[in-house]
Amino acid sequence: MMDGWGWMAGGFWLWLLLSLLVIIAVVALVVALVRGTTKGSSPPPSPPREDRPREILDARYARGELDREAYLQARRDLGDPPD
Repeated sequence: MMDGWGWMAGGFWLWLLLSLLVIIAVVALVVALVRGTTKGSSPPPSPPREDRPREILDARYARGELDREAYLQARRDLGDPPD
């Protein structure tokens, strides 16, 4: 005698629905885990360049943070002869 939730007792659609829900839940979990691990990561820092201090100094001078004398003195401090 077959009664209850078996395949032949009409429970096929219930099992199919439950299987689909489990598959959707697993896929959602995998997507959440993948997004969670990549969301907070940042790109690797760029390697230091040798001319970076000069670029910063030039930018500060261009913004008007340094007057000409302070700019030329900073360039001398960097070992960079003025143009």
